[in-house]
Amino acid sequence: MEHKEYVLEVGSKGKARLEILNQIFKDTSESLLVKAGLGKGKKILEIGCGTGNMTCWLADQVGKDGHIYAVDISAEQLEIAKKCAQVRGLTNITFIENAIIDVNSDIKFDLIYSRLVLMHISKSYETLQHLYCMLEEGGSLICEEACNSISCYPLCSAYLRSRDLLIQYAKLKNLDFNIGEKLYSYFNLLNLNTIFMNYIQPIYKNKQEKSMIPLFIHEARNNYIKYGLSTTEEIDHICSEVKKYIDNEHNLISFPRIMQIIGTKSCQ
Repeated sequence: MEHKEYVLEVGSKGKARLEILNQIFKDTSESLLVKAGLGKGKKILEIGCGTGNMTCWLADQVGKDGHIYAVDISAEQLEIAKKCAQVRGLTNITFIENAIIDVNSDIKFDLIYSRLVLMHISKSYETLQHLYCMLEEGGSLICEEACNSISCYPLCSAYLRSRDLLIQYAKLKNLDFNIGEKLYSYFNLLNLNTIFMNYIQPIYKNKQEKSMIPLFIHEARNNYIKYGLSTTEEIDHICSEVKKYIDNEHNLISFPRIMQIIGTKSCQ
């Protein structure tokens, strides 16, 4: 992100949500990265590393001859990620506190990876152009980004209202929470060779995973109220209704649909 304000909490306040998020995406994200050529000795740039859930796994995969450059704009996030790496004895990670667009483009990478990051950046295509310049010839850009498509049965109006508030906030901040549908076009504009493209739509399978929804709403509440999109009373009502909904194990509720895409930079 190019600015410090973020719709959700960062650091220790957002750690629980990020851990659940990684639990939901772990298998499909790891499979995507392996498909993109992840392996020993690779030099990788991870954009928006957060609290380091994927960072440490990536460091294990590339081994001592590889290296991970993990970028996040939040110093709090990076401190948690650093501690995670230290506990696991990982020494092949460089943590960088910076906006993506300000990362030194002189370093070239075999793989550049981001998950649910571009949707929080107002100049998403310009960011992709910057990342393209940081790819080695034959290197791959791997992105996972959301689209505005959810499943919810039976209908939960409180959950739909929470999604409506999120989209209103995105428009207000000039963010694109439907960027997933645009990635194929953007990759073509960059002349990346698209070697893989897929939609996934994770279903919240249990109460722990479903608990991410009220966590998300609670973390976003201050910004919704700050910009006049909602009130404390409405947010409390939404959280209460959503908690009742997810307590019923028979109710189906999904994460937004996700575009997974791998594009490779041509060799000159």
